[in-house]
Amino acid sequence: MRVQKERLRERGWTGKEIKHAERILLKAAQKQHPGYRFLERAVFWGLLFLTVVAVFTISLVVWIAAALLDTFTVTAVLVIFGLVLGTLYTLVASDIDWLEHHHHAFAGAALATTAIVTSSIIGTRLAIVSKVLGEPAKNTWLPGLLFACALLTPHFSRLWLERTRTTPARRRKKK
Repeated sequence: MRVQKERLRERGWTGKEIKHAERILLKAAQKQHPGYRFLERAVFWGLLFLTVVAVFTISLVVWIAAALLDTFTVTAVLVIFGLVLGTLYTLVASDIDWLEHHHHAFAGAALATTAIVTSSIIGTRLAIVSKVLGEPAKNTWLPGLLFACALLTPHFSRLWLERTRTTPARRRKKK
């Protein structure tokens, strides 16, 4: 865990208190078992891999739901799955202490790439199902795009909220 000096100063911490907090966190990090950091890394990369696999599995199996359900229901189910997967990933990734900005950037890029590819797979699958069922292919790309947006929304909204979070001291300075 890192000490955010600027935020602490805005909240009224003195330089001495900040240094003391840094020393405590440094000692705690040095006492940490070496396997703990490995476990955190394994959890992060494993979670990213499992999220990507789950997303691709959903995109490949969506044709079964499309054959059985109407387009609105398929879209609703996809959006719910996207929100659940995105939220699970975001919750776990936000609790890992060692993640730096470039890790979040890589994870965001990986999720965005996965979402775009999955969106096209879902659109293609739905077009094939509508052709096989003899129905007109209307909005076959919309469910995939909504799934992609739902998957990315939790991750990017958390990053946005962290960036725009204001403390009471910042609000007082703006007035």
